[in-house]
Amino acid sequence: MPIQNSPYKAFATLLNSGGHQVSPAELHGLLLGRSCAGAGFDNEGWFADASVLLETEPQDNIRQALVGLQEMVKGELTGDDMTVVLLLPGDDEPLTERAAALG
Repeated sequence: MPIQNSPYKAFATLLNSGGHQVSPAELHGLLLGRSCAGAGFDNEGWFADASVLLETEPQDNIRQALVGLQEMVKGELTGDDMTVVLLLPGDDEPLTERAAALG
């Protein structure tokens, strides 16, 4: 059964409503890369890096989503279990959309 309101789709809708052409998968990849490279979990540093990809300062609602994404990644990387859930379109989405999200 398809997930009607997947986190990926909700984040993509939020980004599109703000006029951003970046995908949630790209932001998630950027966050994972910077976190694993030792950038830490400072919000302002994350906002600065995300702003480059977004090509503008994120609006408040997008900043809140970025904080939520960072908290999710922080929990995954610092928890007892090393579990990372990739933010990608669901299996029920068209193959072209799923492939594009992979890069």
